[in-house]
Amino acid sequence: MMTTINNPQSIADIIPDLPPSQEAIRCRAFHPSGEWTPVHDLNQSPLAYFENNARQHPHQLALIMPDREYRYGELDASANQLAHEILHRFGDQPGAVALLLNRLDQLAIAALAVWKTHKYIAELSPAEPFARLEAMLGDAQAQGLITDIENWEVSQALLITHSRMQLINIDLLPENNTSDKPIVLCPEGNISKLAYTSGSTGQPKGILQTHKQRVHDVAASNEFFHIGHRDRFLYALLGLEFFASIITGATMVAFDLKKQPISELAHCLLKHRVTSARLKPTVFRRMLDSLGADVCFSDLRLLHMVGETIHTQDALLFQRYCARNSIMVGTYGTSETQNCRYFLLAHGQQLQQDRFPAGFAKAGIKLSLIDEDGNEVKVGQTGEIVITTRYLALGYLRQPELTAQKFKALSADENEMAYYTGDLGRLDNEGCLFIIGRKDSRLKIHGNTIEPVEVENALMGMGLFKEVAVVGHIDDQLVNILVAYVVCLQPTPPPANIIREVLSQALPAHMIPTRYEFLPSLPQLSNGKVNRRALTQLSESRPELTMPYLAPRDAIEQALVMIWQNILKVSPIGIHDHFLDLGGDSIRATQVIVRVAQQFDCEISPQTLLAQPTIADMAQVITQQQIKQTDQQTLERWLDEIEQL
Repeated sequence: MMTTINNPQSIADIIPDLPPSQEAIRCRAFHPSGEWTPVHDLNQSPLAYFENNARQHPHQLALIMPDREYRYGELDASANQLAHEILHRFGDQPGAVALLLNRLDQLAIAALAVWKTHKYIAELSPAEPFARLEAMLGDAQAQGLITDIENWEVSQALLITHSRMQLINIDLLPENNTSDKPIVLCPEGNISKLAYTSGSTGQPKGILQTHKQRVHDVAASNEFFHIGHRDRFLYALLGLEFFASIITGATMVAFDLKKQPISELAHCLLKHRVTSARLKPTVFRRMLDSLGADVCFSDLRLLHMVGETIHTQDALLFQRYCARNSIMVGTYGTSETQNCRYFLLAHGQQLQQDRFPAGFAKAGIKLSLIDEDGNEVKVGQTGEIVITTRYLALGYLRQPELTAQKFKALSADENEMAYYTGDLGRLDNEGCLFIIGRKDSRLKIHGNTIEPVEVENALMGMGLFKEVAVVGHIDDQLVNILVAYVVCLQPTPPPANIIREVLSQALPAHMIPTRYEFLPSLPQLSNGKVNRRALTQLSESRPELTMPYLAPRDAIEQALVMIWQNILKVSPIGIHDHFLDLGGDSIRATQVIVRVAQQFDCEISPQTLLAQPTIADMAQVITQQQIKQTDQQTLERWLDEIEQL
């Protein structure tokens, strides 16, 4: 599975240049087999690599789902079948095809199929509000939408405003479709994906990512981590692990964090002998909350911590639960640049400060720190991070002004562009990068980049507030939460659950504030702008809700109230109060589930908590499980007595 070297000029773009301490760790980052798959041809697309793997190794395991497995040949055949249907329904011209799918195997098949038709994907999340899905589809001008039975009604509703768009139900493909590779005569484009993120104008913006970016990202990552076909990646989204797998011929192990209990994640890693996982630090911590002290992830050689600040406690947990030959990886990157810095931590190492460094440069990517005048700052000084490379996104769809502002040509190389990240950083004497914060007010909440102005616009659009300011807080568990400080037009503040309900029609869940603080006025700076640093008040009182307070009625409800109050830092909590209205989120849901499992010896999934999100609901679930356990124990005792007769 070794690739040939077809582009010698680009090889320098994938060989890292690290200080001795980091190079020593990198040099031992091999799978126990010692095999790996260098990626030297940066001109091939990820699809070309995948099809080559499917042709040469059709029986190699490609994807493990909870209910089935796919070999490379099977995955390729399924993608070919869907590609023929795309060409039949949408035509053979390049353009965007939107994906609105729940299952990870269908997401992988659909992405491969779209690329086989020389089109690019616009991935939509079923969790997005309907209005936001409409806006993104309109912006993408998608030729069609690939969906499933579960999202069929929503997809048909989208046709009302996008009447020219056609639908494909991936669950109901025609049986007579061929699985042969389709032949498309139009030239292959470089655009891989239209990725939507929160926009500074109050509307989501679409980033045009390229195949060239993805191949370079995998090639450079391989030089760091020596990935090969014997590796097994935890697959949760169409990110680096997906592309690294299909390019190198490795295996993906699917795990849906939105649907499967966090307690099952550790079992998944152990059962399927996952060798490389990318996890948010909060997910990693919550997963370990449910484990015993004797558990060791002996096969997990690479633990990538992404999307959030990594703290000393995460490094200590890694060293406790992962094998001594494993490596913890901190990364820095953006949707526009992909990963561009790495920091490697081995067993026995200690961090010099509480926060994990962003690390050292990946080859082919230059990093500069500049001041307000555009001059490079000295070592140890803070400046805006500017990334210069030939492997950037193409810009923002239909936003030429924003593209020109963020993407600039700074060198004679016409293929090389600089991207102004807006992040603030500092370099030490070795060239190690430390992230200081944001130049603007953009926030990072649970791994999602959020423009506060988009949330503030949605709040002001309710017509209930005179002033609003949305800021980020780091709570007592080192978790970023979104807090809205508001000045009401009327003396009586609206109930928190009503605010959440209205916002949910316009914003995805991760952009809805966790807490709402009502103030007579917002603090101001001398220039009249809001003094966001002065917004530190965070009440621990029960928010105003439409549901009246009702105290616990029995021992189970009382115990659950204590668990919720301890985790949510809100008191008192009524038995009919909604978990999300009290400031609950996915992280705190995981904490509640772990605590409930420890105290009541019963398993509750995140889906159950969100579907039955009150103390009364949870108490009923626990009672029912206890009855079943008692009945089972009684039955087993009777069977034992019968056998002894």
